Amino acid sequence: MNFQNLILEIKKIQLREIRTNTGDYFEAVVPKDRLSELEKLLAVHFGLPVKPAGVFATGEVNKYSRPYGGVRYEQTMYLKRLEQGLEFAFLWPWGCGTLVTLKIINDNGQPVDPGKGGGLVSWVKSIFWK
Repeated sequence: MNFQNLILEIKKIQLREIRTNTGDYFEAVVPKDRLSELEKLLAVHFGLPVKPAGVFATGEVNKYSRPYGGVRYEQTMYLKRLEQGLEFAFLWPWGCGTLVTLKIINDNGQPVDPGKGGGLVSWVKSIFWK
């Protein structure tokens, strides 16, 4: 399954809202009762999460998540290495306990340098830091 096919499959899930859908970034709000469907799709594409919820982020997870705002204890991060670049998925539960924000990023082969912004990285940072 490629990035675009993953997005098409996710859109079949009953989502609360699609916030952004570009060629390399997808963001949606998912009802928590649909989370198991979503996690199955993410596992097919990414494999197991590199940082499951309920675990502190370390090493590689911190390195790759930093440009996107990092990943907290209660959040989940998936990572897929491509021939050129990386793909990420983040699950960020809401405080209400009934919704989860899904963010999926295709890095398009541009290296992620936490010290520098540019292109997609700067754009995504601008979303996260609002």
